[in-house]
Amino acid sequence: MDMDRRELLRIIAVTLTTSSGLAREHHQGSPAVAEVNIASYQPRALSPAQYKTLDALSEILIPAGEDGPGAHDAGVAYYLDTVLYYGDQSNRELWRNNLEAVASGADLVAVIDRLARNEKSPQTAEEKFFVTFKNAAIDAFYLSQAGRESANYRGDTALISFPGCTHPEHQSPPDGSA
Repeated sequence: MDMDRRELLRIIAVTLTTSSGLAREHHQGSPAVAEVNIASYQPRALSPAQYKTLDALSEILIPAGEDGPGAHDAGVAYYLDTVLYYGDQSNRELWRNNLEAVASGADLVAVIDRLARNEKSPQTAEEKFFVTFKNAAIDAFYLSQAGRESANYRGDTALISFPGCTHPEHQSPPDGSA
């Protein structure tokens, strides 16, 4: 399934839309880009129940807090559903099946805890899916305006110097051995 230009612009607009109006500033003089109302979005790749599960799992993984919005407010589930819609059918089925399997557990926090235990060396299909889901959700979050703001991303900037990590535990020993 090919993505049309308007759909691509809608996806980009959602990731750029902010109260500061970056999307509007960027597209002045261009055809209008309709903003997507994530609250009323009807999923296209997933069933409504699967989409709700994806949204809940994403929010558990990246919760809203004092430091800013979480996955739900950033539109992570919308982004992932859209990517799945335009992606490979077998990948869509993989996500659908795994979301169904995960949703069968009533306590999604416990499900995330269980699946994350073997994140470094996943063995089961669900554990492997968790790694895929986690990476995709984090990518989706940081592609959103909320994610970029939480990371204090200021755009492409040339750096005069790069001091490296300043955490003491990441510093090389004085003798140079690492």
